[in-house]
Amino acid sequence: MGKIGRTKASLRLAGEELDPDQISRVLGCAPTMKYRKGDPVTKDGRGSRRVSFWGLGSGAPETATIDEHVTALLPRVSQDRTTWQSLAQFKPDIFMGLFVTSFNQGDSVSALTASMLAERGIDLHFDIYSHADEND
Repeated sequence: MGKIGRTKASLRLAGEELDPDQISRVLGCAPTMKYRKGDPVTKDGRGSRRVSFWGLGSGAPETATIDEHVTALLPRVSQDRTTWQSLAQFKPDIFMGLFVTSFNQGDSVSALTASMLAERGIDLHFDIYSHADEND
């Protein structure tokens, strides 16, 4: 199995009652992206957001593994389990964008990484993008 071509990751929380500024205070970290319910979707004001959102990009290089993205994110936010329990209503997850560039590429999640996510109630979400020819 070959290494995945490119990866991107971000910690995300979303919900109708979410206050992005409060999430920043609770987690002790400013987001790389945030918006409130009702904010416009586009810069020219079209559409409106259905929920509020707080997101933090990992900042890890696009060659990083899943474990490396997670370990780049978690130390930047609160380590307190009670804090994470209070945020469960916002369904925290780490979004992983996996961009495969050829046949049979993959990665794994270590038991330590899985444990750190489970302790905080953080799900791991994968979106897998392939640029392979449909006939491959």
